[in-house]
Amino acid sequence: MKSYILFDGRLFERQDACLSSANRSFRYGDGLFETIKVCRGKVMWPEEHYYRLIRSAVALKYIMPEALSLKEFSGLIMNLYKANHPQGEPARIRFSLFRKDGGLYTPANNQVSFLIESEKLNNEGYGFQERGLDIDIYPDQHKAVNKLSALKTASALLFVMAAIYKQEKGYDDCILLNQCGNIAEATSSNVFVVLGDKLITPGLDQGCVDGVMRGVLLKLSSKLSFKTKEAPVHPSELFHANEVFLTNTISGITWVKRFRERTYSNHIARELHQLLNAAAGC
Repeated sequence: MKSYILFDGRLFERQDACLSSANRSFRYGDGLFETIKVCRGKVMWPEEHYYRLIRSAVALKYIMPEALSLKEFSGLIMNLYKANHPQGEPARIRFSLFRKDGGLYTPANNQVSFLIESEKLNNEGYGFQERGLDIDIYPDQHKAVNKLSALKTASALLFVMAAIYKQEKGYDDCILLNQCGNIAEATSSNVFVVLGDKLITPGLDQGCVDGVMRGVLLKLSSKLSFKTKEAPVHPSELFHANEVFLTNTISGITWVKRFRERTYSNHIARELHQLLNAAAGC
């Protein structure tokens, strides 16, 4: 069966080259991306993904195509989805946006191109993993807090190295700390911590990516009896937490069972998981 990509609005077979060696995302990490889930033939959280992409593009001084409206954004994703997944299975979509070729560090212009890819997922909706994660802290580098730290950019070496570290050590995931020694995020997820009667996630001022699922859950958490807030979380607080869970748009909520000698429950994670599936219609 043929597999397709979509480049600047046109379908190509995956094996056909459409990116040059001068691609700025390849050369300089001069790009953004969105990871999007399609569930039951529906793009999940399209507005949240689209407007985050637009905010990020403005921050990087990209000049967006005028035709790329929210409707067009969703339509392009569905065009590729139908071409690659005619049976309607769930899929992971990667929407990459990058400055057009030209220039060295100084771009030749600020116009952009985009590439959309898809791959099959095994599970519909957001399943709840009964086996919790075993995590630790990535010790080798800290994440800088700046105007770009909330963006999902193509400059991802920190996350790559943290993922290699957790693989080498046999952990399921690792926590990244910011330059102040507080928790920023995990290798591909935002972090939530239940401390007493509070549900806390690091604020964007702590250097975490502005995750779409993070934003969705902050809204849904208002239906819980817990006080939810965005605040700094020091790694020492993990030893006192009742629960820790990680969130992203593909997995939804994944609870942490163990951090070193500390083990956790998952009651609030389960409640939020039920609210998430109801909101998602999965």
